[in-house]
Amino acid sequence: MGRAAALSFALVLIAIVISAHAEISPFTVARATSTLVEEGTISVSGGSFREVQINVSLPQTGGSQKATFDDTYSIYTDAEGNLRATISKTTREREFDYKITSTVETNAVSTTSLPETFVSPSEYAKYLAASQKVQSDDEAIRALALKITENATDSFEKIAHLAVWVNSNLEYQSDLVGQENDALWVLANRRGVCVEYTTLFVALCRSIGIPARYVTGYAYANKFNAWLGHAWAEAYIGKWVPVDPTWLEVGNLDAMHIATSRSDYLKPDLLVSALVYPPEAKLVINRKGDRGGVSDAIKTELAASLPDDFDYEFDTSTPEAGIGDSMLVWAYRASNDYRVMPVILSECKGGPFDVNSAPEQHLFVEPGKGRVAMWEINTPAELSKRFVYTCPLVLNSPYLGAKRLNLTVSNSMKLGDAPEAWAEAKTVRLGQLQKIYVRGDGSLFGIKLVTPEGIFENPKDDGDLSVFAIKPEVAGRQDVFVVSKGRNYQKISYNVQKENGTVFIENYSIPKLAFESMPFKFSVTVGTSDPGPKHVQLTATLGDETVSKSGVVQKSGAFEFELVPKKSGHYLLSIELSADGVRDGKTYPVQVAVPPKVFISKVEQQQADGMQKITVTLRREGSPSDISISLNSHSKAVAAGLDSAEFELAPGSYPIVVRWEDETGKGYQIADTLAVKNITGGLPFIPSDGNGGPKCMTGMILAAMAVFVFARS
Repeated sequence: MGRAAALSFALVLIAIVISAHAEISPFTVARATSTLVEEGTISVSGGSFREVQINVSLPQTGGSQKATFDDTYSIYTDAEGNLRATISKTTREREFDYKITSTVETNAVSTTSLPETFVSPSEYAKYLAASQKVQSDDEAIRALALKITENATDSFEKIAHLAVWVNSNLEYQSDLVGQENDALWVLANRRGVCVEYTTLFVALCRSIGIPARYVTGYAYANKFNAWLGHAWAEAYIGKWVPVDPTWLEVGNLDAMHIATSRSDYLKPDLLVSALVYPPEAKLVINRKGDRGGVSDAIKTELAASLPDDFDYEFDTSTPEAGIGDSMLVWAYRASNDYRVMPVILSECKGGPFDVNSAPEQHLFVEPGKGRVAMWEINTPAELSKRFVYTCPLVLNSPYLGAKRLNLTVSNSMKLGDAPEAWAEAKTVRLGQLQKIYVRGDGSLFGIKLVTPEGIFENPKDDGDLSVFAIKPEVAGRQDVFVVSKGRNYQKISYNVQKENGTVFIENYSIPKLAFESMPFKFSVTVGTSDPGPKHVQLTATLGDETVSKSGVVQKSGAFEFELVPKKSGHYLLSIELSADGVRDGKTYPVQVAVPPKVFISKVEQQQADGMQKITVTLRREGSPSDISISLNSHSKAVAAGLDSAEFELAPGSYPIVVRWEDETGKGYQIADTLAVKNITGGLPFIPSDGNGGPKCMTGMILAAMAVFVFARS
């Protein structure tokens, strides 16, 4: 609600009528036509006047608004482009009646594009200046604006954050109509009407270099089911963008706003001057239809309203859960324009849920970008096990058609454990790739990643892991959720910075596979944006094994690590960086496997066509691959699923070599010498000793067996 003395008027019925008592949602009004009748009486108490001049703001023409007027008065344009009407009369009467009629066509405002970079024109300097009411040069106001916008990634997000903060932290009090308190008073008292909301918003914008101005006029408020004198703002972020912090419209403005003035300060819309006689006589202004800023006789025609918009996703991780389980509910919306979109989750009265997130959330939508609101829901463990609970959740928004979800809780239903999941980086930059790892390749049914930017499905399979690769677009603390049908959800948190910290993990080279009791080597590169040297410390942890490195980094420096894991299994390699109070970190999945081994289990010999037929049988441990046996000058591959190879040799002494590789491509071999005698029957002469090694029983192996590791290029 705005200024009582300055903002009242009457709207005359044309066709489809909205009365002062109608209930409509102005947010959905696309076009409207209104007739404004500004009328009143100027009188003198204790005398008379000889000359009187009335100066009145008129509805503006241009952009989304078009106005026409009667011709009984003079119209001019002031220095800021505002239309004003003047009525002058020379008379010796004690009263003078005036009446100005305007017809206004208004269209909803939508901001569909903004420049990526811009420079504010020099003539807009006055919209950055501090004033007696707008103390944008005050340190407390500037510090607050910087704090509110610290995670904003562009100018639109800055004004959106500021508008949401003002709307959420001020209490609307109608009894303050007409007081027009300054920004510092509003900040200290946290209450007001539209003037106070707008004044604080304008001050916050100007304090951080965003030009902002007042817009005064009229608006229909469904809070009061009435037209009100109103004030809102416009901020320059490459173009003038509407911001109504009272009713929280940012980037867009419904057609139930009528602008009469734009200015760097709060201009009165009615000015009266008169020559009174005697000098002590008092001028009295009576504006008809004014009741504390509300007009009692306001009617308007709606030309077009927007249909209910159901083009959004409202879903849950599971519609059925057991007592003590957790569920996630989300709303996802893409947009064709810039706006702040409030979404409110309403649950059934006395429902069986604990909603751990604020019911009302704000989506800062931009053209071509989706945004997601999320609510965490728990079912209390103390619910009675004898009942089945069904509760509808309803999503409401002034811009969206309401949708409903039915959730059921019963003792017969029990969700599985949440998927094991983690983020690769604890801190990432905006637009930098972040990986979310989930344990389990195809075992998770309907797996999704729910983030503030959107819903991601179809992760990439990487062995026994599912991997989501995303690029965060929202700065600050980021909460993402891994959901899978039939399971509780998993929440993952990390921090998104607008730029690198002064010291950060720049790169790393880490194998996915390590082997039990064998050296595991990897490297980490640390970068710094400071020109001088930085002393850094890195700590790497894999299972129970930890190693630390420290050193001085100038621009960039690499650190080499070696760990020896003791037990096989799945582990998360944690890398922690600390330097001058800055902390960064990475978490990377590593599988520690049993080293692959191959043993000669048995060698059999029998005579065949004058030659000796040799059969070499192998035994495997772990997962060796590409196994081959070389005997004399002959080499044979042992195919997967087989365990032996055959050779034909004349009696004599021959070198025998068995080669294989592990999953990383590293090569291994064992070598020995085989003595072949001339025999006439089959003879097994290298049986297994049962402990992983060969057992010589005939003396035909002439050299002890040795194991060699060789590198494959």
